[in-house]
Parts: sequence; structure tokens; C-alpha cells
Amino acid sequence: MFGIFKKKPITIEEHFDLLVNKPKKLFQIDIIRNSQVDFQITRQKLLLGWLKLPISNSEGFAISLTFNSEKNNNAIYFKKFKESDLYNKELKIELGGDTFFIYCDNNYEAISKLINRIMFEVYNYKKDEVYQFSYIEH
Repeated sequence: MFGIFKKKPITIEEHFDLLVNKPKKLFQIDIIRNSQVDFQITRQKLLLGWLKLPISNSEGFAISLTFNSEKNNNAIYFKKFKESDLYNKELKIELGGDTFFIYCDNNYEAISKLINRIMFEVYNYKKDEVYQFSYIEH
């Protein structure tokens, strides 16, 4: 009835369910483990505005992976990324380190699968790994 009684998303899955259904909503989600941001997810449209990058779908998602010497286990994760087939799907730019963007359509199943692949194949997450996320609307 009133906006004050609306349930706010609390899990990452609930956020993506909402975001897929509201493709104009601009946001950033940071995936955090051991007080370190492993990767970030946003709308492709934000990349067009911030970085002037070419995009494939303004309502789609973009996952940013940054590898630099300040991050823990950087060399291991970067090597795993370069050896994965995810590396062939990326768009690379230089932002004070090796930064890569992987694009995904505005589809819940597609973004969920891609996030899981990155977590397990690149960053060595375990099935019961504890991580946090930060959600910001732009």
C-alpha cells in the first residue's frame, strides 16, 4: 500500500531479481571478501557515462575485475583469469592496473552463472565461502 511497508532486498539474489525487472536502475555492487573488493557489478550504461567505453546493451550488466599489486593473491587470481575462457570475453582497459570488463545481458540466470564462474574459477571461492556485498544506487 505505502512505500514504507515495501520489503527492501537484503540478499544479492534479491537485488538482482529487482534489478533485472528494473533495467533503468543504475547501481554498483561490490563483492567483498577478507576486507577486499574482489570484483564489481554495474549497469553497462554507467561505463558509457564514466569511462566512455563501448557497450553492447545499456540495460545489461558489466562486471569489473581489477588486478593490481595492492590486492592479496593478485598474481594467482590474474593467472587463473588469463587461463580461463572468461579472458576471451573481456574488454580490457588500463585504470592504474589491469582492469577487465565482462558484459552480460539483463538476465537473472546469465548474471548469476557468470558471477558464480568468476567466484569459483578466478577467485577460488569455496562452496561455503563467506563474503559480503555493498549495494549503491546511482
